[in-house]
Amino acid sequence: MKTIDRYILRSFFVAFVSTITALLALYLAIHGFTHVSYVEVARETFAREGYSLASGFATYYAVHIPEILVFVGPHALLMASMFTVHSLNQSNELVPLFAAGVSRARILLPVFLGAAVVTIGLVVVKEVTVPRLADDMTRLARAMRGRTDDVVNDLGLIRDGRGNIIQPGVWDVSQQCLENVYIWTPRLTKPAHFDRLDWVSDSGGGTWRAQPTDAVAQFDPSRDTDLVPYDLAPEQRAVTRLSFEALRRLHERSPAKRHLAVILHEHLTYPLTPFVLLFFGLPLVMRSRKKNVFQGLGLCLVLSLGFFSMTQILHRLGSRSEIISPALAAWLPVIVFGAIGLVIFDSND
Repeated sequence: MKTIDRYILRSFFVAFVSTITALLALYLAIHGFTHVSYVEVARETFAREGYSLASGFATYYAVHIPEILVFVGPHALLMASMFTVHSLNQSNELVPLFAAGVSRARILLPVFLGAAVVTIGLVVVKEVTVPRLADDMTRLARAMRGRTDDVVNDLGLIRDGRGNIIQPGVWDVSQQCLENVYIWTPRLTKPAHFDRLDWVSDSGGGTWRAQPTDAVAQFDPSRDTDLVPYDLAPEQRAVTRLSFEALRRLHERSPAKRHLAVILHEHLTYPLTPFVLLFFGLPLVMRSRKKNVFQGLGLCLVLSLGFFSMTQILHRLGSRSEIISPALAAWLPVIVFGAIGLVIFDSND
């Protein structure tokens, strides 16, 4: 590795650490101010959990930091890369390289290598750390909102992927069991009733186990429903915290659930997202030495917002309608932004 490569790489990592720290601080500040109304109820529930108010909130944000990193990481990479290139451009440090015939692609190679290292780290956090902390995130989020019990009573009617309508009376999160369950299915004239259904995990994901009753002869919960505990989670983000392997097993059990397919493909597109943004954004910064740093920051925000907005819209369409397939909903933003970015990057050299 040449001296200039080490210099650019060092500048990139300094910029990335500064950027990710600033984004984390901004995220935590905004989240804290928007949740200040929970302070009083959180004081009581945190006390029952053995925390003071300060330590409770500190623990809450500590376990959520990996998830926040996964969310802001690609955008922080874009900002750090653009700041690095902008700084080199503004100080005319690239002029000797251009004069020596070094291509822009070769100059940017250390930036892409640094981005690859950071992206690998983010993928590990997404696939390993976040799933391990998922239960703690859910528990502390409920405690912050004044709920420490592990029993959910207000689930309402739930439709599984096979068209059955399920009405659980009580969902005991800690025991992984449903109580007083009514299940309506098209082939039955009246609902099947179960006093208790226990979730039993296995290598294939898990099944529901009921006590031998007449209802089992009408409806066998171990094979006639694809309902899983994540369908019962009141926190809608529970499924997004699963690892790719756990999601794959879940999707195999419930192929009709489109949102699982979208999230599964999102795990595949996530490692590509930083590079799509870099191919799009870096050439725009390198074209001019006169741009103000705030113009570069604004460009980063516009680019990130555009990509994020398109991703969210298509993910919702892929999850909730037949307009677009789940796979295309997850891959289309990467394809569109990636194709445009490659054209811009190639024409910039």
